[in-house]
Amino acid sequence: MAIRLELPPALFPRLNKQWQATCSYFQRQSLHLRAVTLRAVKMPIVCWQGLSVRYTTRWSLQARSELRRQQDFAAFEEKYEALVDLLCWTAKEGLQTDREATYVELRQWMCTHYRKVRSQLRPYWVEPGVPEPIDPFEALFVAENIEAIINAPDCISDLMLTRAALEAYHEGTGSYPH
Repeated sequence: MAIRLELPPALFPRLNKQWQATCSYFQRQSLHLRAVTLRAVKMPIVCWQGLSVRYTTRWSLQARSELRRQQDFAAFEEKYEALVDLLCWTAKEGLQTDREATYVELRQWMCTHYRKVRSQLRPYWVEPGVPEPIDPFEALFVAENIEAIINAPDCISDLMLTRAALEAYHEGTGSYPH
């Protein structure tokens, strides 16, 4: 048996409105509390993940080695482009003293730093069946002066081989210059 309260009929609509207002208030408070809780829990997780990625990369020897290798290659590619530009402009416009000085600087840098990236590029310019091919990159800076390079019979083919090797390297590794 149900307990019956004798309430006047005019009181029911007022109670219903108050009940709906109270329900919607508590629903809003519940959603707000849930959002605050998620933010409070999510923030340390996001910070921890960011710190762990940053410090893992910083402390990881493999990641540091890979980063150093990429930086060395980017520096090499920048100097390589400068050398190719210099060779092309000199071949087109003739020998000038400032270009000779620039070639000496680039040659010195290449002689010092090329060995770091040679092993990465070698698979892309080695032709199968040839016992020990001449390195086309070294052929661009082996001569003491720029005139010997631009007058060499294989200068154009060496430029084309090096360009093809760089493009093949970028396609093989999936890294493209910026």
